[in-house]
Amino acid sequence: MVVRHSTRRETLASLVAEEIRPNARRIDQENVYPVENLQRLHEAGVLTLCIPERYGGGGGGWNGDYAESLDCLRLVAQACPSTSQALMVNMLSHVWIAALGSDQQRERLFSEALAGKTFCGWASEPSAGKVETRLSTTATRVEGGYRVEGVKYFATGSGASDYYIVFCQDVSKKRLSEGLLLACIPADDPCVEVRLDWDAMGQRGTNSGSAALHGCVVPDERIIGSPGAYFSAWTLSLFAQLGFAAIYLGAAEGALQFATDYIMTKARAWPPATRAVDDPYIQHLMGELSVELRAAGCLLRDAAEQLPAAETESAAFVRAAEAANAAKVKATTASLRTVVDVFQACGASSTKRSYYFPELALRSVRTLTLHDPVDRKLQAIGKSLLGVDSPRPGLL
Repeated sequence: MVVRHSTRRETLASLVAEEIRPNARRIDQENVYPVENLQRLHEAGVLTLCIPERYGGGGGGWNGDYAESLDCLRLVAQACPSTSQALMVNMLSHVWIAALGSDQQRERLFSEALAGKTFCGWASEPSAGKVETRLSTTATRVEGGYRVEGVKYFATGSGASDYYIVFCQDVSKKRLSEGLLLACIPADDPCVEVRLDWDAMGQRGTNSGSAALHGCVVPDERIIGSPGAYFSAWTLSLFAQLGFAAIYLGAAEGALQFATDYIMTKARAWPPATRAVDDPYIQHLMGELSVELRAAGCLLRDAAEQLPAAETESAAFVRAAEAANAAKVKATTASLRTVVDVFQACGASSTKRSYYFPELALRSVRTLTLHDPVDRKLQAIGKSLLGVDSPRPGLL
């Protein structure tokens, strides 16, 4: 059953407060994938939000309401950024299937997702210079399908998802734009070697280590889209970029909420103020941080609302890409500033490890924003403004 947006958000808000937030510390400290949180998100109808309504999902992705999906990511990230990233990779996988899959693939894979199966997508590779021309993960044509071989990095959900959607290069095609394939590989395929080597500063619960594919034979019915079709589905890369922005914006919003509560109940006042909430410097700083995050949120929603038109129109894609780049830049700078400056507003005692969330947000935002350097987004905005180049679809 499709739940109306307001009801779904109320349900999610309660779930975040009662179950996801209490789990966040353990997930971070133990470096474990948030399997229980994903199960609860599935039961609440959020995990399948980006499955089209005609297949029984929430309709929050392809041909649907992207803005609601991003709002959900922000809300979850306010309590547990790792869970939000796990939710995002499922959303992305569902959008890829909706946009590129055949009717039979959608029916089969979405029915499994609705039954509780989880998905994640692997695009990144450890080798340099991979994106513009070719991937080192190859797909060689064999009878009835492809043989996929290679190594993936930042493989979120490794060892904890039911399906991996792997970006690979058809070796018969010269360029990535002609030969990119998405292979849906069951996690229990013996050819998949998951390397649990994720030990980063932040986003510790995402299982984003590496994985090797040792000659996986993927039948045609599990190849999502034809070679290069991904680059004709304009919004796929933009939705991925906005999903990342939503996560670290949400984490920063969670840090600001912590600071608000802390200042109102625990922070020490500096003379002549008798209460921390009356300190004009704290008031000024908190006002600045609030404005920064609200501005980033407005840009994020503006970009999300442009995605539906960009699905079919190249001119609309250019406008949406420019909006997405702007949202990504503002979310990055506002979030990074917020997760640092909340400590300045709260004072030294707020760095105690018992107050885990501000430190968790700091590490998670700093880690996640490094995946896509903001300087490159600024360069893309400048190129478009100066008429040097127009935005083009990318992998993620």
